[in-house]
Amino acid sequence: MPRKTRNSPDEKNASAAVESRHSEATRNELTSSVSMSTRLRTHPAAWRIRWTSESTLLSASARLNGWTRNVSEASSMAPGPACNARSVDRRAVERRSARSTSAAAPASTREGSWARVRRAVPALWLVLAAASPAAAQAPQPSATDLAKQTQNPVASLTSLPFQFNFNGGGDLKDQTLFNTNFQPVIPFRINDRWNGISRTIVPINSVPTGPTTRASGIGDIQEQFFLSPAHPGKIIWGVGPMFSFPTATVAPMQTGTWALGPGAVVLTDRGPWVIGGLFQQFWPISDVNGDPETDLFVMQPFVNYNFGDGWALALAPLMTANWNAASGQQWTVPLGAGISKVTVLGARPMNVSLQYYYNVKRPDGSAGFQLRFAVSLLYPHK
Repeated sequence: MPRKTRNSPDEKNASAAVESRHSEATRNELTSSVSMSTRLRTHPAAWRIRWTSESTLLSASARLNGWTRNVSEASSMAPGPACNARSVDRRAVERRSARSTSAAAPASTREGSWARVRRAVPALWLVLAAASPAAAQAPQPSATDLAKQTQNPVASLTSLPFQFNFNGGGDLKDQTLFNTNFQPVIPFRINDRWNGISRTIVPINSVPTGPTTRASGIGDIQEQFFLSPAHPGKIIWGVGPMFSFPTATVAPMQTGTWALGPGAVVLTDRGPWVIGGLFQQFWPISDVNGDPETDLFVMQPFVNYNFGDGWALALAPLMTANWNAASGQQWTVPLGAGISKVTVLGARPMNVSLQYYYNVKRPDGSAGFQLRFAVSLLYPHK
């Protein structure tokens, strides 16, 4: 009957060392996998790669159980000191195999670690790309789209335009009438079918009153409201009331007139072209200072050709008729053109334009030309 044998102390130590090395390498792999899985789970964009991390964790756990079971079985089956010579030789071969296996284990572990690193790099790159600000932001309109919106008076684009007008020549000779218009445009939603657009014009004037004297201050403020379809067709339009308030502080520009009237805008946006016109009439409803009185018709046709990348050629002369003036002194008709560009300063898109107009028809005592420089801060709707 075969006699059960016990393992010698040396054999027990060798088996324990092999088991310890395998267990330690596996625990390191398991810890690395758990750490990476935890970091990836906590990232908001990491759901795409959780499966890979969890698969690596389960695989490492399975290898740990398998290695422990194999080492235990090899230890229980190891022969004792009473074996014959063949058993002793086999035991020596097993010890040499165990030593070679334990020596090769660190290299194998290093190879497995580098393989896991190589697999993790693309996943981490994906997480970083998903977490970057550029990926988190909603797509922004192109420069050409923004340029077209600035050319549409009833577009759903909040803007803060500053317009600087230098009026000279003509009867002003070498003097300059300087006018700055601050014109905030604020669209708002009324319902699913209609949008509202509020447009305020605050003029700041510097008027020559003599060869060496000037008068500076605020002019009459205008408030304009437009009602426009939220989903227009090929023809875009808007209508609404116009108001003019007697807020002027510069003596030559004071009217004392409260004025009210209708306004309308119509345009079309076809390919690179934005073509249309703006029409307004201000009728006096109350006046306290007499002449000059606000009884004004305003017409501004506009033609814009967009080259792309935010560049555009613009023609937008501001024609006026002062019905309170004498016959033959009512109309001012400029003719000219300019160029505009949508760009970005820091993180803020803006539209910059430069235009020149010559007054082919004007009343006596007025300027012969106008140089217009405008900067408009743009706030696209998300």
